[in-house]
Amino acid sequence: MTIDSPLTISLLNRLTDRELQTNYLNHVCRTSEIASLLSTITDRDLALRIINLALEIDLNLGASLTSSIAPEFQEIVVKQIERLEICLPLKISLWQKIKSKAALPYLQDIFIFKYRYRYNRYKEIGSALEAIIEIDRNLGIALALEALYDNRFSSEALEILTELAPSEAIDALGDLLESIHSIHYSQRDRAIHILDKIGTEAAIDKIRQALYTYRSSWSDDDWIQGLGIVGEPAMVEHLIYLLYLTDEYIDRSPDNPDDNLEEVSRLCREAIAALERFGGNLAFEVLHQFAYWSIFKDYPSPFEEIIEALFRLDCDRTFTALENAIHSCDPLVRKRAAMAFNVLKVPIKEQTFSILIDALNDPEVDIQLEVIISIRTICRKYSLLYGDGQITIDLHPKDRAYAATKPIVANFLSHPENTVREKAIFVLVDDDLDELKLIPPLLGNLSQKKLQYLPYRFSSAIDSSHLSVLFDYLEDDRLELRAYALASLGLINGDLILPMLVSALKDNELILRQAAVKGIVKLESLAARSILLELAANSELVTTLIEELIELNCSETRSGTLGRWQGDRDFTQQFLEIAETTLIEIVKTRHREILCLGQIGISDRAVDAIAQVLKSDDCSYEHEDDGVMALANIGSKEAIEALLEFLPNGFVLGGWIATPINNGGKLGIIPQLWLAQRQLYCESLSNAIINIQQREGLYNPNFSNRPYHELFRSRSLSPRLRQVLLENADTPKIFHL
Repeated sequence: MTIDSPLTISLLNRLTDRELQTNYLNHVCRTSEIASLLSTITDRDLALRIINLALEIDLNLGASLTSSIAPEFQEIVVKQIERLEICLPLKISLWQKIKSKAALPYLQDIFIFKYRYRYNRYKEIGSALEAIIEIDRNLGIALALEALYDNRFSSEALEILTELAPSEAIDALGDLLESIHSIHYSQRDRAIHILDKIGTEAAIDKIRQALYTYRSSWSDDDWIQGLGIVGEPAMVEHLIYLLYLTDEYIDRSPDNPDDNLEEVSRLCREAIAALERFGGNLAFEVLHQFAYWSIFKDYPSPFEEIIEALFRLDCDRTFTALENAIHSCDPLVRKRAAMAFNVLKVPIKEQTFSILIDALNDPEVDIQLEVIISIRTICRKYSLLYGDGQITIDLHPKDRAYAATKPIVANFLSHPENTVREKAIFVLVDDDLDELKLIPPLLGNLSQKKLQYLPYRFSSAIDSSHLSVLFDYLEDDRLELRAYALASLGLINGDLILPMLVSALKDNELILRQAAVKGIVKLESLAARSILLELAANSELVTTLIEELIELNCSETRSGTLGRWQGDRDFTQQFLEIAETTLIEIVKTRHREILCLGQIGISDRAVDAIAQVLKSDDCSYEHEDDGVMALANIGSKEAIEALLEFLPNGFVLGGWIATPINNGGKLGIIPQLWLAQRQLYCESLSNAIINIQQREGLYNPNFSNRPYHELFRSRSLSPRLRQVLLENADTPKIFHL
């Protein structure tokens, strides 16, 4: 019998359970047909037979089909689900799909008697309330409104009312705004947001009534937000007053003179957002004025928020205003105008480059640097947004603007003022390779504080002409400069380099020992192989070694540095085994090394070590993430088993595993995911399963015993360092990741 045969009640009675499940219930395309047929069945035994067979395939499928049968039959299935040994969130989800009033007593018990559950069960209580609202909207809304005054659950009740029943909540939310009880203070922001979202005159009037009457019990944040929402002229004057008198909000103590500066900055951002919401000419003029006001030097500036708000209010007018400002007689105004074009969300126009090219002639060096930074940032942003194949504006102004900055930056590198030289170096750090070659000889001019922020990645511009400069840096008093030199020496091959780096491995400073490891890894020398084995056995430096190999692995500029593994599988295997053994020992106490073990480990011992970290009492959420990713990267049968064992205790696994599955990946654990869902109902895991079902046109693919189905084939999440090194050892050609 084919699955194309139309389904009738007569046919149902002739099908075996296996035929009904395999040919009909297990196929997504047939479920609507089955649901329609179920709505006409009056035979209790036949209806429950179909539902129970569907539940065997997929609990969600069975629950969805139950919504099509007669109410008296639904009650039987609701009770069956209550008796299942599955997690409470999954039960709630199934009852919500059934939509039977028979589920209300169970759901109300979860919600009303919430004191039975610990705080971390509140999400389940919220799910129960959502299910109640879907089954009986009036009852659910009544319960949610009552819960607004329960401090343990008021946040969840507000969320639910926002999504499902905002109009019914206006009076209750107004009462909440007017409440003088401190337990409701934390809920005002959400209540204001809901009333604003409702947007009716009645909703806005609730905010208006409470703004002044209960000002003393409102936080500044809520008050400012309310002023912007109501948006009446008198209230806008309060926002302007706030911006002018920010110092009144600063409580400077003798011990901590900068106390409350962050708070003041945050309040200003709230006022800016409120003014933008109000809109109009007055708001534009006020924000434009404050974009250049010098008071923002006193605390973290809301400058970017002001500029973005201006562009959203009137883009063309803002461009014109900035063009005028960049030619102002006031240096501060010119500098702020140059900085404005560099703000992240400012749109890019051809006009931008022309304005900034003219500003390169500014007499103030500081302003010239700001203009250069803006030009180069905009050029990079433009390339990211449009690329080379989707050009929508004339490229000549962009190229001309970038070229115009080069001679100015080169001159600034030899400027007599150290601060100007430092800024010029940092301008070049993010730019092209040719210009980066200008930097190494100048690093000695940087302060120690500046040096520690310089990335190693621009060391790819190092060549033999810088050897004497690097040697000088090795004698410098500053650790950062010596570390930079050691890490960079590996890019210059020579007989003297390896002994120097090996000698640095014995230095008293850890930062220098780590830098020496980075230099050794970069060396394109077979003589370094024995040193690599020693480093793989060094518990202090093995992590630096593996991380540097991973970084080089992803770089196309220095692929030759992996040549030492070329065609030598014995050496590669020996290196991996030593490194794995070392990492297995250290992850027991240093959990952060777990990702490195995931990159090179494969043995049962490695999997056991990672699994033990996940089970340990001191395993943090961050290390859980790392451990799950490490096991998924290893991808062996033992690693997958360890993942599944951890699944009931770790919500994080649902996200990590769901992501590659949703993206079309195959981890070989699809059948187990259906079983795991019964133990732990995780939203991301559930969504992944739904996506699989939709893509494959099937429910549980394990049901019909398909051992060769593509969903059963395992794959690693990404190419691991181990895989790359072994492939490189097997081929005479350098492997590129």
